[in-house]
Amino acid sequence: MAEKLTHAQFAERIAYMASQCAQWAGSCLTLPEKVNELMTPGAVKRFLEEMQARLDYLREDLAALEPRDER
Repeated sequence: MAEKLTHAQFAERIAYMASQCAQWAGSCLTLPEKVNELMTPGAVKRFLEEMQARLDYLREDLAALEPRDER
């Protein structure tokens, strides 16, 4: 977990997420005979879990940036 999140680090994290989304989209469209088939619930769940893990990582970065209430 980073103490400070720079613009470059944030850009790196979200660029990685975008690349992962693009890979998933590309995989879904690779075989022309499958483009109109329904997605399996397991595949959608794997995608959501992967993206959620990345978002959780960003939330940890955000928590480190937010001031703590020192009482």
